[in-house]
Amino acid sequence: MNDNDKWLIMAFLLMIFGLMLSGWMCRHYVTLW
Repeated sequence: MNDNDKWLIMAFLLMIFGLMLSGWMCRHYVTLW
């Protein structure tokens, strides 16, 4: 596993985390309203 793969995996995990966070925030605000 070289540096390029490591950065690719990190970016992929960050993208998934961002999607989960945005989805959770949307659901939270919808339930708040």
